[in-house]
Amino acid sequence: MPVSRQEASEALEDFKREYTGLSQVKYVLLENKKDFHDHYGPNTERVVQAWAGKLGAYSRSTRTIALALAAHDDKSEIAATLAHEGIGHSGINTFSGAEKRGLIDALIESKKHPGALRDSYWKAVEDAYPHLSKSEQAEEIFSLMAETIHARGGGQYNAKAFDHAWQKSVVEQSEPLQAWGLAQVVEHVAHGLRENTRQHQIFPTSDTDQFRLATPQEQMAAISSHLNQGNFSDRERSIILERIQNNARYADNTAQPKASELER
Repeated sequence: MPVSRQEASEALEDFKREYTGLSQVKYVLLENKKDFHDHYGPNTERVVQAWAGKLGAYSRSTRTIALALAAHDDKSEIAATLAHEGIGHSGINTFSGAEKRGLIDALIESKKHPGALRDSYWKAVEDAYPHLSKSEQAEEIFSLMAETIHARGGGQYNAKAFDHAWQKSVVEQSEPLQAWGLAQVVEHVAHGLRENTRQHQIFPTSDTDQFRLATPQEQMAAISSHLNQGNFSDRERSIILERIQNNARYADNTAQPKASELER
């Protein structure tokens, strides 16, 4: 029996309370044809067919997560989809364009090396999304890991382990990215979204424009909007801004993008 709108709404509110760093993301619950029409307008018939079998989707251009209620059996499945779309597809855009390119390249490189990423994650994603480019598949692996992190309860972030995995596997690419390392990268993002210390840095004008860097004005506007909505004290504002600056320190050390083509 499909999850009810009330159950989905409860799961959504739990997710929003936990990941307050995603406060700028919008959410749409698609339960019936009217919901599809209200959201997609004249494209409803085509969109309904395209949604067959899909659990959820993230629109990068509008920062909207849509959930198909008929495809979910209970609240736990809704929570897993929210982790996939929110921590995964939305959260990955809290890296800078250069950082995301490095991460995507590291994920593509991991396919050449034995281990869980190649033998489990890559296999699962290639079977499910054979039509996607390698860069798109790599982002799906990041999002699939977000589901894994959610399923085990999260909260296992280790800053030193993240630093090692990021420096060696993403910045230097001197070590292949393994499942434990990717898990720490995802935990790093999830931790920042819980603590309100991560902000979107990639603002695509369309879902295929994935690496346009935010201008300084856009970055400041996003941060200011976030702080203004939170009713923070001056001290809390200072702490949050400092954390955001600390999060950005990795950008200066990120290697130049490789020549691989990244469509997404």
